[in-house]
Amino acid sequence: MNKVNQYPELLAQAKRQWQQQRPDLPVAAASLVGAFIGIASNYEAYGKSLLKPFDLLQNEHDVMACMRRQGTPYQRTPNQLLQEVRLTSGALSTCLRRLEQRGLIQAAEETDDKRSKPVQLTAKGLQLIDAVTTARFNQAEALLQSVTPAEREQFSALLVKLQAELEQQRG
Repeated sequence: MNKVNQYPELLAQAKRQWQQQRPDLPVAAASLVGAFIGIASNYEAYGKSLLKPFDLLQNEHDVMACMRRQGTPYQRTPNQLLQEVRLTSGALSTCLRRLEQRGLIQAAEETDDKRSKPVQLTAKGLQLIDAVTTARFNQAEALLQSVTPAEREQFSALLVKLQAELEQQRG
């Protein structure tokens, strides 16, 4: 990641320079993609800063949020978690071990499926993820305060369209 994508004024300057140096290239498209990359990088850093007071890493948050979204009893199997979070199985095992050591998750009651033992949030874990989720959702709302509801819907639809195109091109 270079700084150009993270700062709109630098990105605009780079766009002008590329348009001058290589007018044969689709500079506007590359600039727009660069802006997405910059916004994502900046928001990721902003989001991580919000997790620090909770002593939570991004992957720990993601795992706990996956369990919380399920509703009572707030549990998932490791295989189900791997489908939703961007972690390798080894990294997930490490993450789960850390969360268990902190008393935020525990092994769930035995199920009929012996292949994968579910883990679930503890009361302490539920309290923490609820506090973090409230803070993260409020952070997102504050970021989008200048964007109207109609613009949000339009932006969301465009992002879904771009994601589908990216997936199709990646094969």
